[in-house]
Amino acid sequence: MTMTKSDESFLTAQPWMRRDDESAKAFAGFKTYRGMEPEVRSVTGAYRLHRDNPKAMQAPDYFYGWGRKYAWKERAGAYDAYRDWLDLRAADEERGKARRNRRIALGNALQKLNQCIGNIDPNDASVREVMPALTGVVKELRAEYDDEPTVRQQVTTYDGGNGGFGVLAQRAADLTDEELAAQYRQLNRDPGAAND
Repeated sequence: MTMTKSDESFLTAQPWMRRDDESAKAFAGFKTYRGMEPEVRSVTGAYRLHRDNPKAMQAPDYFYGWGRKYAWKERAGAYDAYRDWLDLRAADEERGKARRNRRIALGNALQKLNQCIGNIDPNDASVREVMPALTGVVKELRAEYDDEPTVRQQVTTYDGGNGGFGVLAQRAADLTDEELAAQYRQLNRDPGAAND
């Protein structure tokens, strides 16, 4: 990945980068300290790693001096916060990508189900078999777009009669698959027909 001028100026302005008054040796010690996991980070631990000496009892005074003078703890904390922010941003981008993919898949499924119902062959599948899938896809799409119904409407049956959902469901249950498919095709040709 190539760094741009704005990337460079952003990074050089950050507290976890080398300070103007910091020697190369002191910054190398800080990089070791900064690279440790926050739960186990310590000046002595950084010294052990920096010198590849796991048996060192403690860091020498100059190493502690660098830690105080160059504010290692605060700078490493700023670096941790920045890394956390990068991780959160990456996770948000992943969630957004997954959501877009789900929406595309659900939209494709809805389109296929609509085609299936409109052209149903009772020998292959019945409307009663396809409708639960259609209902499920529509429910998932509404949830994806935060479009859950908030107001209940009076249902008007295709033949103009009013009734609750139970009445409509009973009327639909009394129809054959061919009659349901025919009504579905009629509604697709004339969406206002159900309200006439």
